[in-house]
Amino acid sequence: MKLDLTGRPISGRLDALTNLTSLQFLYLSDTGVTGSLQALGNMTELQQLWLPGTKVAGDLQPLSKLTKLKQLSLKNTEVNGGLQALAEMTELQKLWLDGTKVTGDLQPLSKLTKLKELLLQNTEVNGGLQALAKMTELQKLGLHGTKVAGDLQPLSKLTKLERLRLKNTEVNGGLQALAELTELQKLWLDGTKVTGDLQPLSKLTKLKRLRLKNTEVNGGLQALAEMTELRKLWLDGTKVTGDLQPLSKLTKLKQLLLQNTEVNGGLQALAEMTELQKLWLDGTKVAGDLQPLSKLTKLEQLRLMDTVVEGDVGELIHLTNLMEADLSATRVSGRVTPAWRGQLLQLHTLKLKGSQVNFLPVGNDLKDLRATFVTNTTRQLLPALVNLDVSLCPLDGEVQNLLEPLSFAGHLASIRASGANLSGHLLKSCLCGVNVDGERYNSCCGLPLWSSLQGLELADNRIHRIEGIPANVYVSLANNSETYLNVTALRQALDSNVQVDLTATKISNSDDVATLFHDGVLHRTKQLTQSDRSRGFECYGITSTSLRVSPSSFWPQGLCACSAGFQGNGTTCHPCNPNTYNEHFNGSCVPCPSSSRAPAGATSAFSCVCAVGRMHSSESGNDCQCDALRALYQSEDDARTSSRASGDICEDCGKLNLDCQQPGLNASSAPPQVGYARLEEGAQRAYRCLEPTAEKRCSASSANGTGNVTALGCAVGHEGPLCVACSWGHRSRAGVCIPCEVASDAGTRWLYLRWVVGAAVFAGVLGAVIFLWRRSRSEPATARLEPTLWSVMQPLLAAQGPVLLQLFQLWGLLVALLDSQGKTGDEPTRADGLWAEEYVQWLLLTAQGLRDATSLECWFGRTANDVTALVGPCVPLALLVLCILPELASHGSGVSLVLKLLTLLYIGGASSSAALMRCQHTDGGKERLPDTYAFRTALPDTKCQEAAPLADSIAASCVVCYGLLIPSFLAYLMFKQHLSLAPSRRFVSLVAQKEGGDTVSVWPVEESEKSEPEQELKRKSLLAAAVARSCIYFRGAIRVQLQDERLILRPVQEQSGQEHDVNLDASSFVWTALGNKGDADLRRCQALERMLKERYVLEKAASSDRIVAGAKELFVKYAACQNVWFEIAMRIVAVALVAAVGSDNGLEFTLGFTLCTSLAIATIRPFRQHQVNDLQSFCFFCLAIAAFAFSTGRVLTARAALLAPCVMAAAQALKPDGPEALALRLFQDAEAQWPALEQGETVELSLQSISLL
Repeated sequence: MKLDLTGRPISGRLDALTNLTSLQFLYLSDTGVTGSLQALGNMTELQQLWLPGTKVAGDLQPLSKLTKLKQLSLKNTEVNGGLQALAEMTELQKLWLDGTKVTGDLQPLSKLTKLKELLLQNTEVNGGLQALAKMTELQKLGLHGTKVAGDLQPLSKLTKLERLRLKNTEVNGGLQALAELTELQKLWLDGTKVTGDLQPLSKLTKLKRLRLKNTEVNGGLQALAEMTELRKLWLDGTKVTGDLQPLSKLTKLKQLLLQNTEVNGGLQALAEMTELQKLWLDGTKVAGDLQPLSKLTKLEQLRLMDTVVEGDVGELIHLTNLMEADLSATRVSGRVTPAWRGQLLQLHTLKLKGSQVNFLPVGNDLKDLRATFVTNTTRQLLPALVNLDVSLCPLDGEVQNLLEPLSFAGHLASIRASGANLSGHLLKSCLCGVNVDGERYNSCCGLPLWSSLQGLELADNRIHRIEGIPANVYVSLANNSETYLNVTALRQALDSNVQVDLTATKISNSDDVATLFHDGVLHRTKQLTQSDRSRGFECYGITSTSLRVSPSSFWPQGLCACSAGFQGNGTTCHPCNPNTYNEHFNGSCVPCPSSSRAPAGATSAFSCVCAVGRMHSSESGNDCQCDALRALYQSEDDARTSSRASGDICEDCGKLNLDCQQPGLNASSAPPQVGYARLEEGAQRAYRCLEPTAEKRCSASSANGTGNVTALGCAVGHEGPLCVACSWGHRSRAGVCIPCEVASDAGTRWLYLRWVVGAAVFAGVLGAVIFLWRRSRSEPATARLEPTLWSVMQPLLAAQGPVLLQLFQLWGLLVALLDSQGKTGDEPTRADGLWAEEYVQWLLLTAQGLRDATSLECWFGRTANDVTALVGPCVPLALLVLCILPELASHGSGVSLVLKLLTLLYIGGASSSAALMRCQHTDGGKERLPDTYAFRTALPDTKCQEAAPLADSIAASCVVCYGLLIPSFLAYLMFKQHLSLAPSRRFVSLVAQKEGGDTVSVWPVEESEKSEPEQELKRKSLLAAAVARSCIYFRGAIRVQLQDERLILRPVQEQSGQEHDVNLDASSFVWTALGNKGDADLRRCQALERMLKERYVLEKAASSDRIVAGAKELFVKYAACQNVWFEIAMRIVAVALVAAVGSDNGLEFTLGFTLCTSLAIATIRPFRQHQVNDLQSFCFFCLAIAAFAFSTGRVLTARAALLAPCVMAAAQALKPDGPEALALRLFQDAEAQWPALEQGETVELSLQSISLL
């Protein structure tokens, strides 16, 4: 069954044919049929299916069952999918899928060995040629424009192949694979990666078309010598070499394209190729004469550009069908003669650029061609010529000799004759005295050339008069010699929108040009468009879009003037003389400002070089000044005389610490930078103010105040060297002077002073009352009381208080390490951001703290500072001396009071003494101050070089007291306690563990008389050993019985294997973690025993020794009284910290002292209460953190370090009791029940601890 609707005007979908399953032939080519191939899926009898040029789309897969197909044509449809659907069509002979959207590898076609035609060009098919290796019946193979790649070798067996098209694919390999394909007629491999010699193609003698364009093929043309049937040979862009001679037999050639190869030889080899229509040899090494080409009368395109071909251009007239000739850059010569009439009737493009052609007729030929014309195109001179290019040819004649012979070339649109040495006048006028078609005309107008000519390029010639503009679109006369311009002809051209280029052509009649601007035909631009710096002028352009000119050549008098740095008229300019300048276009030169010089041609006042500084503009004009960020720095002699000298320089203000935001500043008057101040008015540099409040104290500028204080750089309310003092009406707060808010008249000041004195007296009386009340409360009670939470916590709080007070006092000293330049992001943001530090410093209990707390500076000004500086070190010493009075009144009370005052006032007194002695030799940035400006820290008005006998004597005396006498007094106390405690070391204890309990006994170290005191000491030692044993190794309650001078300890309840609760101290945690708790308990038991014995001995010695009585509280503060040396060490550490914070290496020293002290306390654990050991060690560790935080500006971190020990103290209060406190209570209970023990009774003692946990 057959259905043929080819080319019929039908439409519809293929689905209508679904039921025609017995159909064998289906032809629907070039119809409007649509739909998918799914409708044909069941037509298994189909042998031929032709659907090219239809609108059928969809995948190939539905055709997979059509295994009887012999011809399948789907050319130029929207069919897609892979070739896998065709894999079983083994009967297929013709497969045309070119122009479809089919994709995929060629491999599925490998079984289609009966194929004769396979056309897949311009599809997305890919893969290698190996899939085609067995298709030996193949005659036509079209894969050009696909993604097929791989070697040609698989095609070597396809010997029946007639057409092979693989152009623009990725196919590679050598031509050897095609050597046996002798039936080939068409071979297209252009644009592939094929390589190798042409020689393997020598057997392909039936070839008619051979295209190897732009491949890597090489070799000589000898391999093509026998291909006599060849019609088209394209080898352009290959590496083919050799002589043209082997091609001489290819007489049937119509196209020979060999451009850009290495082919050489003469044109004689082509003489018999009479069928040749296209000959491209441009870019080759071909040489010889043009004459052999004269027989090629069918030649239409001739390209010999960039070869060394020579001969007469007149040989072209024999090529009667020539349409395009390009002889550019050859050696061809010759001229146009009357013989050219009626020849080359089809030539539309003639390119002779850069050749030796003279072209212009001469002599009688010229007369003939300018005087005789015909209208019949078959007899005209180049009647079809459209483009003529004779640029760079040696025309050597007048321009009219080029144009007039071509006057009747009615198709000529473009003439290019740039750089052809043309001269004469350019006209657009009628011909005079000419013959046209045999008739004589005196004037012949309306020439065809004037109508057809669109573009005329005559640049780079010597035309010296322009009387007309012959082209209708574009004329270039650029870069001609000086010429006369007919402005009327120019106007007409511009009115006709002809583009005229006169760039770099000088117009001689500038007055006529001026009329074009005066009449409004041309206008100059608002901006300058041309500049010639070497000649010193600039020019305006013209606004016309049709005319291009160089203003300096077109109308220099009206468009150009002298540039800045020059003066003159138009383009005649000369540079300004030395030491003068011209800032403006078309201006005059003026002298430089004084004290400056300029070279010739200076363009502005800023070109004038100042002797010092640089030129700046101001309201009064230009002047030599220093730039911003620099200031005029004068030598000392010049500074005194206020004169400018050659040695003066503009110094970097950063080095002088000055704020030079504006130019023209003098170092002696420029405002200091924020945080810096001068040491005296008029000084040429500033120094860093002292930290931590440098930015707040020193923040003045020349714009916010007047007078000496502002000139120094001090903020309002500050004065003195480096602005350390407060001026009248201001007081110190947190290191910054703030305005006073109280009255400042004399009467009010004295009233205020009386109130202060009265408050101090009242505080003293109140303190005395509290002291006497506490002494009355401290008398021993007659009745035994049960322990309460308060009674247990009170000793702990009393011990923690001095430790925290010492922490706050030392922390207040560390504020001196604060460096405000270390911005870290946690600094206080308030203006008085160090208020907390100020209040803490009050706890130093110094006279300066009293001054700030009571605002004495508001009442007495700077006098208050001087008095407190001198009195501060003396007040604590005076109070210590006054302690003689209570000592006379009460045994030991004066000594006790001295020790309490030392705890409160020692650090403050020592720091006041150090401040009074200290000299400020460096500024806040650690830069050394001049010796004449170094001042005393506490007395800033007193220079270190000046004599200050009162201050020196007070400081020296106080330093001796704080550094020598007070530590010596404490050393004496240590010696006293050592003597007093000698009896406590006469007995040793022994414990025997038995099943019924522990038996405690004591033995004398050496035999002595058994006096009553010795017996009493032995009993107390025995009791102390038993109590210490009980506190450490028992819990709950114990029963105590005295037998044979031994104490037997038995638990009331059975003791489990569980150890005692771990106390809240570092030592217990450490030893528990290390698994050495037993050894630690033994040492603590021995320490408790020693403590109890020493307390008893001190109580006895206190009744007869007032020193021991007064220092008893100090002695019992330590676990062993011999550790009282630690009190001396703590005083030395305090003095060392006072000295360290003011030194150059304050941070390093402070960290060393604090960390070593913390480690020593944690290791030695000298204090009786374990909580105090941990708290004191932690306090010094936190001081180290605070020191580092202050030195890096982290104030909030330092405050956190201050609060951390307070938090620890509060945590310790949750469990205030401990073995030491329990031992003291148990010892008192046992003492009270000793008579019962002596009578043989068993006494029960409670071991219960007091805790909030």
